[in-house]
Amino acid sequence: MMNKNTTSIVYGIVLAAPFAMVVTGVVDAFRPGLHTARITLLLIGFWVAFSVTGVWTLNRKFPLSAARNIAEPERNFTIG
Repeated sequence: MMNKNTTSIVYGIVLAAPFAMVVTGVVDAFRPGLHTARITLLLIGFWVAFSVTGVWTLNRKFPLSAARNIAEPERNFTIG
């Protein structure tokens, strides 16, 4: 099992890609005359910003490691 930091980095990168593409597409729709290089820079900038935000959110909000769930049994729950 991956540790919490590695998992949050992977999830942050994977989840940031679609958000960055959608936001870049919206910007391109409002400004259709932008050069391809500027659109690429916007995509990279949004991707980095969303991935950093995703990593920060996953590290702070969600318990991703089993060790934390074992240490805090009141957070464990079962379905069914």
